[in-house]
Amino acid sequence: MGAQRVWMALPYAVLLSVAAWFYRLAGAIAYTHRGDNLGPDFWPRIALAAIMIICVIQGGRLLIFGRASDKSSVIDLDGEEEDEAPRSGVLLAAGLGLTIAYCLTMPILGFLISTALFLALFMYVGRYRAPVPILLSSLGGALATLVLFQKVVYVSLPRGISPFDGLADLILKHL
Repeated sequence: MGAQRVWMALPYAVLLSVAAWFYRLAGAIAYTHRGDNLGPDFWPRIALAAIMIICVIQGGRLLIFGRASDKSSVIDLDGEEEDEAPRSGVLLAAGLGLTIAYCLTMPILGFLISTALFLALFMYVGRYRAPVPILLSSLGGALATLVLFQKVVYVSLPRGISPFDGLADLILKHL
């Protein structure tokens, strides 16, 4: 096992250590147990366990096999080389700005409206211009996420201020 392989696996070892530390902290969350309901430590510990498993697998893979650094080691069945997509600092900045705006508007507009707007604007900024798929996927994604968090995971989401605060309640009542 070469030093280069250890060096490549080091970020996974660091992330594994941090995830294990947070896993331990999540296990120490104090709460009052309510019947069959999951505690507030359940989902963070599931996510952290998944992160730790991935770190072990990827870090171990790098330690054992290394990384293919030569493009010639990849077999191209079509005989064509793929062009790397053009990169744009402006698009990156716009995406970052949208993400910050999403975080800032969520307490005002509520989770449902701010998520639907964020998804639609992010697709538009990403140069996707088909309005019907943007509308359907942004509304569908926001609704699916709302239902997942509120009905399955039981996470309280920001409702927003009046008049936006009742929209999520109205939708969840009819589901």
